Amino acid sequence: RNIDIADRSLIASCRRAIDTGEQIISLYGGYEVWPLGPLHVAVTFPVPGQSDPVAATHLDQLTSLPDRTALRTRLQRLFTAEPDASVALLVLDLDQFKEVNDTLGHAQGDKLLRAVADRLTEVAMDGDLVCRLGGDEFALLLVADGPERAQLVAADVETAIAHPVVLDGVHIQAGVSIGAAC
Repeated sequence: RNIDIADRSLIASCRRAIDTGEQIISLYGGYEVWPLGPLHVAVTFPVPGQSDPVAATHLDQLTSLPDRTALRTRLQRLFTAEPDASVALLVLDLDQFKEVNDTLGHAQGDKLLRAVADRLTEVAMDGDLVCRLGGDEFALLLVADGPERAQLVAADVETAIAHPVVLDGVHIQAGVSIGAAC
């Protein structure tokens, strides 16, 4: 891929890899730099549309979202590569989900969870990680972002989840509780 010479972050990563002999993983650019010798590096870029290989191997069976293990692995990789990384983590819990399961049955509850997963994926941007932690809990990992974007995404999530989901002719309006850490 053509590299814009103005990408100072990439150039700095290449220099650091040459100087230290260590692999550099860029959180923001999505690339990895591998030292090949005293003056050479290899730079790998993710293929557009290709998901994170760690997230792809740890998928929730119901929603096909990355699971809790994928989230933990991504966080470990991020903070190992860049200990001072700026991230925001939103943890979501559906309100009154138990009532949906109890009233309409688990099959309908599963449909609601899949609909929520789709809506969260629509809200997320490239580079964000949407996970199902288990039950009715989800997480969004926002890389290179702080409290301002976390608040905006949380508001977008609330709006997306508030739109009714039709389950076998029954309109379900779900709510969501969101916690955030930056």
